Amino acid sequence: MAYNGRVLLNLSAYPYLGMCLIMLLLAAAAVLTARRNARLLLFAGLLCIPYGLFSFEYIPKYWNPQLTFHFIASPEDLLFSFAGGILATRMLLLFHDGTYTVTKQRGLVWRRYLTYSALGIAIGYGVRYGFPGTEVMASTLWGVGLTGIILAWKRRTFIAGVLCGGLAFSVVYGLLILLSFRIWPHFRHAWENVEFHSGWLLGVPVFELYWALGFGIVWPLMAIHCLLDEKAARRLAGRWGKAHPPH
Repeated sequence: MAYNGRVLLNLSAYPYLGMCLIMLLLAAAAVLTARRNARLLLFAGLLCIPYGLFSFEYIPKYWNPQLTFHFIASPEDLLFSFAGGILATRMLLLFHDGTYTVTKQRGLVWRRYLTYSALGIAIGYGVRYGFPGTEVMASTLWGVGLTGIILAWKRRTFIAGVLCGGLAFSVVYGLLILLSFRIWPHFRHAWENVEFHSGWLLGVPVFELYWALGFGIVWPLMAIHCLLDEKAARRLAGRWGKAHPPH
């Protein structure tokens, strides 16, 4: 017990790191409880890591957490992206059951990943600089949302699952933030005095909930679209019906 107390005390200076470590534990539990899809989940987390490199756009414009160190991105940002990618994809699997085989066509994976990543990033920056004064998180949500619409059309069999999964991820993420505030009360100051007019909902920064909903819906679609073995997909019978390759 004393050891746990010392750990929490040491993390008190870096509550964002503490929250990320909790996320990592949840991600590990997600992988262990979905062993037949563990490879899909791990690759979904790995593909999500590069998005953490955009954290420089959000600090201090959107929030300003205490970081262990920051050069373009911080270790916390990369850990957050990895764990978040796993958890969001795991939420989909709760509502769209099946065994998902990861494709061995690496060229296809990278082509799709780079195409849709570039599309979302271009939309986000286009909104941000095309409409001066747009908040950085708002422009991010535009990029996520419009890219998600395309991915939803490509993978429309999964729509019901990702909608339910996105809501579930939002709830889990909101509770995670509240838990972090409970353990490290000063962590909430990271969002104060930066885009404060965006407001709070049930004790959670409202844009964090918007982000969680968008990410929880769109990222699993992205992971499935990039990673799924199409031949195996034709044989899938998920809870919401049979999966099929995109047109």
